[in-house]
Amino acid sequence: MDHCDILIFSLFSEGRTINIMNVYSDDQHTAINLLAECAPTLPACILMTGDFNCHSHEWDPLVPHHRTTAISLLDTAARLGLELTLPVNPGPTFLSHNVELQGSVMDLVFIKASKSLVQPRQLLEWQGPSDHIQLASKFSLPSELEDFERVSIAKGSDAETQFVEQLIGGIRGICLKTPTTIAEVDAMAQGVADIFSKAWSDNAIEKRITCQSEPWWNDTCSETLLQYWDDITPENWSTFRKATRAAKRKFFNAKIEKIAKTNRRP
Repeated sequence: MDHCDILIFSLFSEGRTINIMNVYSDDQHTAINLLAECAPTLPACILMTGDFNCHSHEWDPLVPHHRTTAISLLDTAARLGLELTLPVNPGPTFLSHNVELQGSVMDLVFIKASKSLVQPRQLLEWQGPSDHIQLASKFSLPSELEDFERVSIAKGSDAETQFVEQLIGGIRGICLKTPTTIAEVDAMAQGVADIFSKAWSDNAIEKRITCQSEPWWNDTCSETLLQYWDDITPENWSTFRKATRAAKRKFFNAKIEKIAKTNRRP
């Protein structure tokens, strides 16, 4: 990534590439916004950490809000297959030299979901003259960078239509009379739960999720990305970016054409 505040460095071992990301985001949330924009094209990372300069009650109990920037950061991390991991010794990670100002949590650690991790720890004794407290964590390097699977129903798909129709038909079948006893209410509630469960299992599809799991992503994107990972050169990066732009253009042109035909107008 061509940005001075986002550093991705790679470890190479036995033909594998393991990426770790360090981030500094200013008070305008520049890096957080850029991460959200570029998430589909970022290489798979097992760790993302740094000074995110972002407040939220999700990681700081003294903050009463959880605003859009914090939501965007967590969403981007999830798209990258990473999850927030808080220190075993929680507390402010930023302590201003102005003693009248309250400390805050700005330094965060995101680890690849399901990976073995020793929970981060604040190294209070290593702070020195800095106004930030260092975080340290140990994690095991994976033998390979696995993807993970998710069961879902695509919005607007035939499966979604069948799912809704199955729900409507099933609920209509059990709501023929109003329950008058506790047993009848329990039976109806269980019946509704069973209908939802069956409709979901009949129509949901298991998908393999990666940080490239965007609807426009295709085989050419995967091939050029692997080529870039194998040989990190400006030429390979340019080829990969051209492939993603072409894939997006093809995907969204098809969407526009479908909408135009459906609505009978551009």
